[in-house]
Amino acid sequence: MSIAEFVFVLQIRFSFLSIELYLIAGTLIGFSLFLFAVSVSYDILRSIFKRSKFNSHRRKFIKFCFDVTFLILLFSYFFKGMFNALTPPKIRQVDIKIKNLGSPLKIAMITDVHIGEFLQKEFLAALVYQINNVKPDIVEIVGDM
Repeated sequence: MSIAEFVFVLQIRFSFLSIELYLIAGTLIGFSLFLFAVSVSYDILRSIFKRSKFNSHRRKFIKFCFDVTFLILLFSYFFKGMFNALTPPKIRQVDIKIKNLGSPLKIAMITDVHIGEFLQKEFLAALVYQINNVKPDIVEIVGDM
């Protein structure tokens, strides 16, 4: 997995992979980040419960519960992240009151679009269409484009 992640980083700089290999390497990076986050949580909880009185049957049952929970969290967070990355974002409206503002402004702000090898022109066109339908006075692009 580490080799695939290293190749992915090189791909960003030198652009030598096919789109399929790019997707596989990018997915492995996401998977390893989720695996790391869930593993840290798992280890913290496991070390807390390890201090209780020793009972081998109870210990095996708790370990089984932690293992199953770990796998459920790992895959559910991973697939939710993939779903969020592949679907166009939803527009949220937030009203902000600014004292002494002459006239109301409608500001559209987008962040972390990550246009590249996978999310390309069509995704960006759909995003621009959504933003234009809101008819903002100003469009702010923050974060990674």
